[in-house]
Amino acid sequence: MAVVTRPAAWWALPRLARLARPGWWRRPPFLPRPDPTLWAWRSQVVYGRTDHLPTREELAGYVDWLGRFGRWVRR
Repeated sequence: MAVVTRPAAWWALPRLARLARPGWWRRPPFLPRPDPTLWAWRSQVVYGRTDHLPTREELAGYVDWLGRFGRWVRR
């Protein structure tokens, strides 16, 4: 929902899907969820623990950052 309410960030969805496990479309729940190993590593780096789940605001901020960064790279 954080991305749906930000149409300017919709183009960032394919970039988010790159974090997903290969072949995610073949296994239920058929969503491009991040690889658990990658998720644990990123959580450890950012939050200092592997069991932390980001809040909606943190996810929305990340998507906004992707949107801004992607526009900068394309220029």
